[in-house]
Amino acid sequence: MVLLPETIVHDYYSKIPGSTKASSQLNPFLNGWIFPCNATLPSFSLIVENDYRATIPPEHIILQPFYVSGGSPMCFGSIQVAIHEIVFGDIFFKSQYVVFDTAGPRVGFARQRQQKLGKEVVTG
Repeated sequence: MVLLPETIVHDYYSKIPGSTKASSQLNPFLNGWIFPCNATLPSFSLIVENDYRATIPPEHIILQPFYVSGGSPMCFGSIQVAIHEIVFGDIFFKSQYVVFDTAGPRVGFARQRQQKLGKEVVTG
C-alpha cells in the first residue's frame, strides 16, 4: 500500500471511470477507494527529493477483486488515503530499484529496467 494525502488520492482515482470511495456499509472489511476491475488504470508517479520521478505501474495498484451483489467485480486500490502519516509501502518499493545505505544514512532510487509507463498520472 501507499498512503498519501486525500487530495492526491482523489485526483488519481478521479481519472478512473467508475471509481468511488467505498465505505464499510458496502463491505464490513472495506473502507477506501475501489474501481471496476476491468478499468484501464494509469501509472502513478510522484517526485522524490525534487529530482527523481518514482512511478508505480497499474499492475501494482490492483488488489484482490470482490463482488457486489448484482454487479461487476470491483478491485480495491493499493493507493489509499493516509490517516496521519504518508506511507510508502510494498507497491512503492517493488516498483523501484532501491538501495539502502546504512552508513549514510540515505536511500537511493532508480527506475527498474522492465517498467512500462503507458498512461501516467504525475504528482509532486
